[in-house]
Amino acid sequence: HKEPAKTCYLREDAMARMLTLSNVQPGSRALVVDSSNGMMLGAVAERVGGTGTIAAGYNGIQPSVDAVRWLNLADEVLQPLFHFPLSEIGAMSAPSPAPAPA
Repeated sequence: HKEPAKTCYLREDAMARMLTLSNVQPGSRALVVDSSNGMMLGAVAERVGGTGTIAAGYNGIQPSVDAVRWLNLADEVLQPLFHFPLSEIGAMSAPSPAPAPA
């Protein structure tokens, strides 16, 4: 890659090691928080291969997934991928309000 800063200087061997240790495989359910412009997310999507689920958390207004486009993955491979803002995690774990007394 001509501009390694765009992918946080993520080397191929480091990415391969993370994929191996994560045990991502077809049919996996994976949570990915990626700051490498989507490079790790694209690699996980390729491993899952269109089966399973990939939840991709992001900070800010929209996900930064340029590397997923660079990889030119098939639409079927990207099918199990959905993005959500990390700010929503707190809302997911917040206790529900108590019901009003009858």
